[in-house]
Amino acid sequence: MCGFFFKNIDIYCGNYFNLDANVLNHVSVVYDRTFLIALSLILRAKYAFHLYAIMPIDCGRYY
Repeated sequence: MCGFFFKNIDIYCGNYFNLDANVLNHVSVVYDRTFLIALSLILRAKYAFHLYAIMPIDCGRYY
């Protein structure tokens, strides 16, 4: 997975479903503006389940 990092913003690119909790262990907020609407309903559920499984408990969520 590749990434772009600037000050306090990290942007990762790659296969989302290969993303694991180790990458997100320092994350305080997840912001997703458009990704969900581009997915089928089945993939939306898979996306959401995966995200909640790998995010820190105290992480903010913005969709």
